[in-house]
Amino acid sequence: MFDLHNHLLPGIDDGAKDWDMALQMARIAYEDGIRGIVFSPHNSAWWTNYFREKVVCLSEEFQKRVWDAGMTDLCVGPGAEIYLDLGL
Repeated sequence: MFDLHNHLLPGIDDGAKDWDMALQMARIAYEDGIRGIVFSPHNSAWWTNYFREKVVCLSEEFQKRVWDAGMTDLCVGPGAEIYLDLGL
């Protein structure tokens, strides 16, 4: 199962405050059967270079940390929450 909407990356938006909280949240998802996570911080990360500078790097760090925590079959990757407007 994949989680395509979450705010697990620490310190990015209104989700995990730090690495400890992020890994606790990942552990809960893992225990519920999640084996793939695409991070979805608010789209403000996409409109700026913040996405490449911060989200991609944190995603790579997150992957290392979950593997080190024993969740070796959990794969994660960067993404962004995109708001849709029916007027577009």
